[in-house]
Amino acid sequence: MNNKIDKKSSCILTITLILLISLLVNLYQSLTGITYKKELGNEIYKSIEEVRTRNESILLTLDGCITSQSITKEEILTLYKNYNLINIAELNLWEKYLKSIEVSLFKKDNKVDLTESSQNEVFANIEELIYNLLLNYMSDNMDSIKLDDKLSMDISVMKEISNELNNYINSFMEEKLSNLESEEKAEKMISKGYWIDILKGIEEINSKYKNYMFKL
Repeated sequence: MNNKIDKKSSCILTITLILLISLLVNLYQSLTGITYKKELGNEIYKSIEEVRTRNESILLTLDGCITSQSITKEEILTLYKNYNLINIAELNLWEKYLKSIEVSLFKKDNKVDLTESSQNEVFANIEELIYNLLLNYMSDNMDSIKLDDKLSMDISVMKEISNELNNYINSFMEEKLSNLESEEKAEKMISKGYWIDILKGIEEINSKYKNYMFKL
């Protein structure tokens, strides 16, 4: 009789331990997931803000170039720096997106169509154009250069892209994330999948210009 009681107690203890271990593992995974999502949200929000603020700076520079129909060496450097940082920020968003597919951090109906995706190809092409401007004109003694027809067209198209991007991001932020602190915005970026929506919006804008040749 005692043996049966001991076996039964031992069995109950084993089951209890298994359940306890399982509970602790689930709790650990849950806490780890919450921490990961918070860190991810902060990184994503930082990248989106980088795109937004750098793009605003680009708009100001391009406006000046179009008004004067010329571009200074300082403006070339400013554009190169800003486009380079936008390029890095967008690549970071793509990296986070592709990694997030593996852990399913967003709804299945909230995915970017990758079938014909340029994945920041447009900004990379613009950055290359500005880099070539640096190579061609930074060694000259002239403070500024006049825009020829092709470069004037390139800068006008660049401004068009920046205007669309500026209007899209600002409208989205105003509609979805107004009156929120940065930390709250970062949290909603993940919980609501807003960062995917923004990435899709950027991709839709870029896709309109992927066949345009930014070339000296």
